Amino acid sequence: MEGTPEPPDDAAHAPAPESAAGPAPEPQQRRSRDRGKEGGRRRGAARAASARYSQSARSVLRPLPARVVLITAIAGIAAVGATGGFAPVELVDVPEVEPGTVMELGPYTARVESFFVTDQVATSALESQEGAEAWLGVRAHIENTWTEPRVVSDSSFTPLLDGEEVAPDGRPTDMLVRDGSTYVTLQPNLPEDVLMLWPIPDADAIGDEVTVRMDSLVYVDSELLGAWDWLRPQPVALVTLERDDDLPPQVIDPPEEEDT
Repeated sequence: MEGTPEPPDDAAHAPAPESAAGPAPEPQQRRSRDRGKEGGRRRGAARAASARYSQSARSVLRPLPARVVLITAIAGIAAVGATGGFAPVELVDVPEVEPGTVMELGPYTARVESFFVTDQVATSALESQEGAEAWLGVRAHIENTWTEPRVVSDSSFTPLLDGEEVAPDGRPTDMLVRDGSTYVTLQPNLPEDVLMLWPIPDADAIGDEVTVRMDSLVYVDSELLGAWDWLRPQPVALVTLERDDDLPPQVIDPPEEEDT
């Protein structure tokens, strides 16, 4: 008589218990996980390097101070002019006006009255001008009609002799008539009498008349400066001035004392 078959041993056929960390990974799974960890480390290192580079780039590309930007802009403009990048200013249809006529020049109103030749004002500045023998000066009455203090633009007044610039390579020095101070800053709505001084190599070459071109500035958004400003001079008037070398005493430098 056959006996009743015994039930199978469940313990012998049951799957191995899983550890708390989960089933043991197959070799292929371990390799994939290792590659994933290595890739994560590399991506993290790349992100850190990118952050360091971005911070460095921001420090390098930080906006320059306005003075540095302005100096850079002036240097760029000078370089273009030196290589012939500027065409001669066309004076066709520029009206001739009488001395003392008030003209709108953008951020200023101004009139010019006479000119002079001298070596007795701003003598230290004159000595610093290479090859200069004297100043050609223009008397101007200027009012800053803008909302902020402004220096007088170099391009607002240009003396001409026989149609050519008297001092094409020299930048003017400006002087307040009331106290003889230089590097004038005009306050809003406060008119001033100003002497505009250009260095010239030969005082004897200047006769009794000089023509001054007056240029108006345009308020534009300058990509170079990164701000709005008065730029792009446009000729608006020609004024023929007579010579008058008499100067007020407060602008004349005292004579140098001789060594004894």
